[in-house]
Amino acid sequence: MRQLAFLLAAVLLPTLASAQSLINRLDDLGASPCWESELTCLTVDVPRDHFANDLMNTTEITFAIHTAWSGASDGVLLVAVGGPGYSGLRSADDYIDSFGDDVLDRMDVVFFDQRGVGRAGGLNCPAAQTAFDTAEKPRADPDRVIALTKTYVARCFVEIGFSSSAPYAATEQVIRDIDYFRRAIGEDKLWIYGESYGTQVAQEYAVTFPDHVAGIILDGVVDLSLSLKGFGDTYVDQSTTLLNRLFAACDERTSCRRDMGGSARAAYDELFGVLTDGPAPVALAFREGELETRDLTRGMLEMNAFFALYEPYTRAEFLRALAKAANGDMVPMLQLAYLNQSVESDTLALVEDDGWFGAAYNAITCADYDDETGGDTSRADTVARQILAEAEARAVTQPWFADLIYLDRVICAYWPVAGRPQRPQPFAGSPDYPTLILNSDADPITPLTMARAVYDRSVNASLVVMEGGPHVIYARGFGCPDVIVERFLAGEAPEGKIQHCRQDLIGDYVPLTLTQPGEVSDPMAIGEAIETELAESIALKNWDFDSERIFGCAHGGTLIGKPAADWTVEYEFVDCRLWPDIALTGFAAEADQDGSDLGFWANVSVSGAATGTFTYVSNHDTEARRITGTWAGAPITE
Repeated sequence: MRQLAFLLAAVLLPTLASAQSLINRLDDLGASPCWESELTCLTVDVPRDHFANDLMNTTEITFAIHTAWSGASDGVLLVAVGGPGYSGLRSADDYIDSFGDDVLDRMDVVFFDQRGVGRAGGLNCPAAQTAFDTAEKPRADPDRVIALTKTYVARCFVEIGFSSSAPYAATEQVIRDIDYFRRAIGEDKLWIYGESYGTQVAQEYAVTFPDHVAGIILDGVVDLSLSLKGFGDTYVDQSTTLLNRLFAACDERTSCRRDMGGSARAAYDELFGVLTDGPAPVALAFREGELETRDLTRGMLEMNAFFALYEPYTRAEFLRALAKAANGDMVPMLQLAYLNQSVESDTLALVEDDGWFGAAYNAITCADYDDETGGDTSRADTVARQILAEAEARAVTQPWFADLIYLDRVICAYWPVAGRPQRPQPFAGSPDYPTLILNSDADPITPLTMARAVYDRSVNASLVVMEGGPHVIYARGFGCPDVIVERFLAGEAPEGKIQHCRQDLIGDYVPLTLTQPGEVSDPMAIGEAIETELAESIALKNWDFDSERIFGCAHGGTLIGKPAADWTVEYEFVDCRLWPDIALTGFAAEADQDGSDLGFWANVSVSGAATGTFTYVSNHDTEARRITGTWAGAPITE
């Protein structure tokens, strides 16, 4: 009866906001502290299927609320995060830390875990997902791709359970969950900020419930008029253009071009060609320090290139791995592939991420788009072969990223929940509320063309374009879009219908170490190189720094990472080869706390192409470095 009472209350409550503050209304509704964050959580019972007219068959959706610091709220801002599949609750604290104080002072900010996401009812099938993600899926071999996909879908549904929320994960259900929440808290209108997939939520809500919108912010925009194929074609075209921009930007930087040994595109094309002929064997060290041969595939290279395009830092990281490959070292490119696949390099087990629900991504995507079978599952094989043939034909003239086009579409052909037969009504804004659209011109997955299409058909809308920026630009530490968004939320009209921000396309590119003549014989250069390689180590990216962990060094030996009291982290080197011809044994530590004069410290013995024992210290406040010890049998003189 509690569920029915809550549902009826949500339906019957007046739409005008109560005179009470939201925090008091939440208390009356039985809200409590969130376990995932420092916010207040309210769990709302909603119909499992909003289109079934069955109030007794319900599911729970949890909303996390940050109430206005001032106690006098100017409105409720609902945040729809991306994916689909990311948890709004798990990321709420990080968002709150990124939002401006003015927003937090005068607005109530709401996050939520949509259907298929979250601690209760989250859709994950890690075993099936890992096996599928790490398998080579050559589009020229449709029998293999189809067999792998069928196996993945079948095993995934065994893991998540066929009676789960998977059949009811569509965005058209999600927006109605949001409106139940709005009515439950007695709020008449919502501000909605959507990022990436969340822009689809925001647009569909605004089209369906226009009278209950105070304002819309779309950041990294999905164009709802596109089919799944149209979406894929658009972002593959953009990704190809953007990768060429990235290579051109590398060529303009002396250190990047030098590390590549010439044109960055030529380095990529050469590696792409090698891997097209077949996987490249790579000797990779694991926790015992012993080398094991693994395969680097063309699919891994393309995945690395695509994921790199999302933001300036990852673009620089990918270029560094490509430069290493151009110099004959494939290890970083393979390690980057494992990082992007979210698997442990040692075991190939999925790295746990309690904020991401991989099966929810497919459940939502396949429900939102036409699966191209017309609901006839017997046509799945035929549709899948047609999709693969299209991708293969496209690859003749556009070989980069051709594999990206088909995977989502093939999975949806076999996903046992029918997709939406037609796209939702396109968003067109409204004279009754303002719309702010944000996009980077270097966004690989929601290209600027999508944002412009939405802007061009929307009334009462303005557009912010960030040159060189990441996918999603608000609350990422960039002053220009942050100020525009926060003024917009304060009711200030934008200074122009189209405004421009700017960011470097590539983050700080860190040159390769010990590549120049004479550096191997210079202990100071080796000390600096140790500090650099630890900071840039791809193998360390999955480490949480909370517990001791053993890593294989890139070319043999081990590196033991340990959390420390006085330092951020300590390392122990055991015949650790960060470079093929130099082995390190000893210790290092680093601390990057603000105001710390500790910086980085290493006490190591070096053998191989160079020999000696030294203590190297780098002060991060003053940027001063010093070194003492012996080298090549003589004392080091600074």
